[in-house]
Amino acid sequence: MQSDDEVFTVSGITASASALIRLGLLQRDPQGAFLTTGKFPHRPIPAAPPDFSSAPAPDPYSPEGLTRRGYHVLRGETFDQDRVMIGGGYYRITEARKHGLI
Repeated sequence: MQSDDEVFTVSGITASASALIRLGLLQRDPQGAFLTTGKFPHRPIPAAPPDFSSAPAPDPYSPEGLTRRGYHVLRGETFDQDRVMIGGGYYRITEARKHGLI
């Protein structure tokens, strides 16, 4: 027996089985499987999962973003203590941003 939470595409509509049953596009057969309604009932097409988009880029001024941009970062215990190397010296990221160094 299939779950009412499964997602199918029937007649161009993608929805859960329970929603498609309420719309009259799907029915259960005696064995508990789903069938489409209409002249030629058939098993519905399972909906493909959505494509995964790429992960969002990190903040360019976060330690990870600065590392990806080629800076050397020293991690502190808090964000205010994180430091970035600029011209051979280490500066707090917040101060380097404030003075336009990064």
